[in-house]
Amino acid sequence: MTKTYTQRQQEKDANVINYIHKHEVNLMQPNHDIGYKIHFLKVGMKYKYLRVGSNSSGSAYIPVEDCINGRITAAVRSQYNGAISRQKKYKAGKLEDAVEVIPMGQLELKFKQ
Repeated sequence: MTKTYTQRQQEKDANVINYIHKHEVNLMQPNHDIGYKIHFLKVGMKYKYLRVGSNSSGSAYIPVEDCINGRITAAVRSQYNGAISRQKKYKAGKLEDAVEVIPMGQLELKFKQ
């Protein structure tokens, strides 16, 4: 079964890659470009919290700005690597275009008067 790649995911992946390249964000050094990394997660990805522990630890999620630089960098790197991977698979024919299904509750019907 071939996996699908929605238009929304394609646009999101392109935005992730473009942001990282435009701002030349260093994904290898945790202390470099930390402001861009936090901005990317909070504004670009709309993240408020990052997972930093297990559910049994009592505080599995903490605000992005309170995370250590290494955790922030790992989250940004993960988003970037995922986007690159999906684009490569799509170009290689391992992912197919998908038509997004609109849930009935969001479907707008217009009737003739």
